[in-house]
Amino acid sequence: MVSFLGKTVALNKPSIEESLPTSLLTNSELQDVSIREFKKKKLLYVIPSIDTNVCLSSSQKLNRELKSIPSVMLYLVSADLPFALKRIIKDQNLDKVRGFSTMRSSFGRDFGLEIKTGPLKGLLTRALFVLDDDNNIIYTELVEEITKEPDYAKALKVLRDLIK
Repeated sequence: MVSFLGKTVALNKPSIEESLPTSLLTNSELQDVSIREFKKKKLLYVIPSIDTNVCLSSSQKLNRELKSIPSVMLYLVSADLPFALKRIIKDQNLDKVRGFSTMRSSFGRDFGLEIKTGPLKGLLTRALFVLDDDNNIIYTELVEEITKEPDYAKALKVLRDLIK
């Protein structure tokens, strides 16, 4: 169950499984790409919008944490336009973050992370994933309250253990 400010919101049939959907996302150069193309360990952070306090502060925290893990990047996915993602990532010096937009994508529906009811309808819910080199999902956290941050420590421990 996922909520926004304490009120339950419906998602599009959550289908978080063992690997990423094949849907394309739009990068900062307006190219449609699949995160599956990037064959390396990564954090995938799905958020409603980078232009909110919780999304931005959690992205900043993950960026800081990943500085101690040079081989890993944070792949940030939101419904924001690629221009907004690029601007905020640059302005905030999020050098360990790559932004991807769902502007032309069915990613949210395919992955079951699209919010179907409430004031955030059409955006993505907050979720954090650890993926291995083959894009298998090793760890998943579907954050129950959208206004809350994920459990960084758990995800980072799984990621560090995966790298050892």
